[in-house]
Amino acid sequence: MNCNLKELILFIVLVFHITIISAQQPCGVVYVSPSGNDGNPGTPSLPVQTLNQALSLASSQNRLYIRMENGNYNLSQPCSLLNNVVIEGGYINSSGNWSKTNSSTTNITFTSAAPMVSINSDVQHNVGIIGFNVSGWRLQDLNISV
Repeated sequence: MNCNLKELILFIVLVFHITIISAQQPCGVVYVSPSGNDGNPGTPSLPVQTLNQALSLASSQNRLYIRMENGNYNLSQPCSLLNNVVIEGGYINSSGNWSKTNSSTTNITFTSAAPMVSINSDVQHNVGIIGFNVSGWRLQDLNISV
């Protein structure tokens, strides 16, 4: 076999292998769906169900983007933001293919179990998302109610 042909075959095999590995990696994004499961890895075809689990995966796996499928998310625990994390709603998930649309609505509602936090000594607020001592974060295309 010609040396150039061997190199070409090796190159094709490596590119194919790298393509398969890249397709399996989440590429810095955690995916969240109301029909997901928090035991899932947060990939496009296996999204998690809650924002808190998405934030946990983002923190432990150094993923900075969280994409949330349109729909309603009812949370009873507050979420703590991470430095430089982007949480973006308004996505449609069609069999693991995620796309952004202007007609999709992502609603996050924190129930009455949300804690009261004192901002100063005489005012308390219900809190759903906590961003103390973090920077660079962004919330986009989300309707949030506490």
